[in-house]
Amino acid sequence: MDNEERLSVILEELKKRRVTSINELSKVCFVSACTLRRDLIKLEQRGLLRRSYGKVTLLERGDSISDFDLRKNEVRSAKQQIAGLAAAMVTDNSLVLMDSTSTVASLIPFLKEKQKLQILTNGLKTAEECGTELPDASVYIIGGMLMRRIDGTVGLEAIEAMESYRPDILFFSAKGISIQDGVQVLNEEGLHVKRSMMRISRTKVLLLDSRKFTRSASRVLCPLHDLDYVITEKDPGEEWRKAFLDAGVKLIFPGQAE
Repeated sequence: MDNEERLSVILEELKKRRVTSINELSKVCFVSACTLRRDLIKLEQRGLLRRSYGKVTLLERGDSISDFDLRKNEVRSAKQQIAGLAAAMVTDNSLVLMDSTSTVASLIPFLKEKQKLQILTNGLKTAEECGTELPDASVYIIGGMLMRRIDGTVGLEAIEAMESYRPDILFFSAKGISIQDGVQVLNEEGLHVKRSMMRISRTKVLLLDSRKFTRSASRVLCPLHDLDYVITEKDPGEEWRKAFLDAGVKLIFPGQAE
């Protein structure tokens, strides 16, 4: 288990318990207390937890941390690798549609060199960060019902608000993916918004870290052949490479042979 994987495991454990001990986390991560303390210091510096007398506490929303912020810091290195590859697909003066996921939000710092972008998103945090990080971009927030768990808008109003747009490229993520069932998401509201995003966009790019290739969810968003590109941080293996090839989907990952 490398450093970034340990950070993700620590956050997952804290989500379950909110408060735990350094000794318990050492056992879960299979590292010494000394190594674990270095990991905890990193997460504390990111504002995700608080250390006190051998205890570790996950900061609540009221303590300045949100579920979105937690997700954004999970497998951070993987998301940054994915974002770097995704940014290369964005051209100046294009209309970019971004969903409200933390994986897609990781793309924002990599767009700073792009000129005169138009960003369309249903993510409140995403819109806010684009407004701060991309001063040359025009940022449009999709109206609708606020779904607090995803910090994004959903519902019929959100779907109707997108109808007049034709984005050049869509970046979105999902809870899981399978060769048989395709791309999967957790909730009904997010399902319909993402389907509408896919329908209006010229190019559809799915951003997934490698954990998602072994995960599933309760609702099927689309089959593999509805995608144009899938970007991940490492080779998902021969079976997946063949599945994407057969579906007409371009798979992109670091170090990929042309």
